[in-house]
Amino acid sequence: MWGRARMAPWLVVRLLFGILVRSPGGSYMQALNFSDVLPVLVVVTVVTVGVVRRQMSFALVLYTLGLVALSVGSPTPLEINPFASTGRFLTAAIPVFLLLARWAERRPWLTWLLLGGGLGLQAVLADFFVNGGWII
Repeated sequence: MWGRARMAPWLVVRLLFGILVRSPGGSYMQALNFSDVLPVLVVVTVVTVGVVRRQMSFALVLYTLGLVALSVGSPTPLEINPFASTGRFLTAAIPVFLLLARWAERRPWLTWLLLGGGLGLQAVLADFFVNGGWII
C-alpha cells in the first residue's frame, strides 16, 4: 500500500549511497534525502562507539541494530526519497539515548550541545511545518 519493498542489506546500502550521490548538490532533494539518512548514520555511529568502548550490552546492541535493519530494510525504491520516516522509526532506539546520557553525565558541554541542538532542530522543523511543509 505504501510502496515499500523488502530489500537485501547490500541493496539497501547501494540504494542509500546511490541516492546521496545522484541528488543534485545543494538541492532540496539532497537535503531531504540527507535528513532521512542522517539519523541512521548517527545511530550506527553511536552504537559502534558504544561497542568499541564496551559500554553497551550485547542485547542492547542487537535490539538497536535490529531496529536499524527494520527501519531501512523496506524502503520505497520508486519514490524520490526512499528512506522517508527513518528518523521517526529510530526514535525507539532507547539504548542510543541512554548511551548519550551516560556520555553527557560527565561532560556538561555535551549536555548543552544535545539540548541546544535538539531545541534548535525542533524550532527549525516547527517553523517548516507551520509554513506548510511536511515533516516525516
